[in-house]
Amino acid sequence: MLQSNSDLSATSTGYSRIGTHNMAIGDYIKTGTVPNSQADAYNKRGIAYCENGDYERGIAQFNEAITLVPDFVEVYYNRGTAYSQKRKYDLAIKDYDKALELNPNYADAYFNRGWTYSKKNDHDLAISDFDKVIELKPNYAGAHNNRGISYYDKGDAKNAIKDFSKAIELDPDYVEAYHNRGQLTQPRVSLKKLSTIILRH
Repeated sequence: MLQSNSDLSATSTGYSRIGTHNMAIGDYIKTGTVPNSQADAYNKRGIAYCENGDYERGIAQFNEAITLVPDFVEVYYNRGTAYSQKRKYDLAIKDYDKALELNPNYADAYFNRGWTYSKKNDHDLAISDFDKVIELKPNYAGAHNNRGISYYDKGDAKNAIKDFSKAIELDPDYVEAYHNRGQLTQPRVSLKKLSTIILRH
């Protein structure tokens, strides 16, 4: 099967290692006395919950942050990532849309939305988003790899090979891109078989 860059990243600061997230949650509860600081604390707590695998509590924290600061772009992005983890793809896309409305040059939001479109088999929309990522971050090997997967699932092997090759050129150690380019001689596979997304620490 083809392999994607499966890291849907979350904007995060503070504790980042598994095992310290419970400490992070306790610290973030104590943070902030004004709305913006409180919203930032809710955002960070939401990330900590998600990185512990508790997406429901994470989403609840992101909701609180948005209530306090309705234009907090990173929170829409992070909540979208949490929804993607729960396979609530339509809700995820809605949040990525809002993040991009607030920041039209948010490359990671285009990347995550493109990945989510690919999970819904909306390959043209996925390719369009990966195009935008590559426009904003030309050296992002993961965007080339994932766009190649979308091309492949459309039956466009020529462009898929170009993207996998470009990913390898940008990152000679990119094992998944080598794997994917090699898989073009195998029977076609579906993106439904790709690995489960994870939050990047």
